Amino acid sequence: MFGLLRMPRFVRRFIRRRTNRMPVDKAIKMKERFSLAYAFFAWNMFGILAYMMYKGKLTKVEDGNEESQGRQFVKMLHLKNVTLHEIKGINYVQKYDLNEEAAHETGVPETGVTNEDQEQFQEESELKDSL
Repeated sequence: MFGLLRMPRFVRRFIRRRTNRMPVDKAIKMKERFSLAYAFFAWNMFGILAYMMYKGKLTKVEDGNEESQGRQFVKMLHLKNVTLHEIKGINYVQKYDLNEEAAHETGVPETGVTNEDQEQFQEESELKDSL
């Protein structure tokens, strides 16, 4: 297990230079105490979580939105030229081109120019006209 979560060598050297050696029996006692403290706090957090679920304060929020999470992220981030691939398990299901879908919904082909770009262009043109 320690091979996977190994501390970087420079951190280990830094700590060993700035601390005194500890006797083995004291280190074992401290490890046991930390383990007990961790178990105590973990058990209490589990109890709090179970209590909140029992009282109904912790529930799953159901959105009325039936779109997939990928589509929601695309809309939230205002991404252009996006292709979504649907995969279930290890099988490839379908490919979605969101530019084509947006063009079908609005009837206007997607140009890739956002409202912010149009506003910035308008401000720049007004600034040039005033000079």
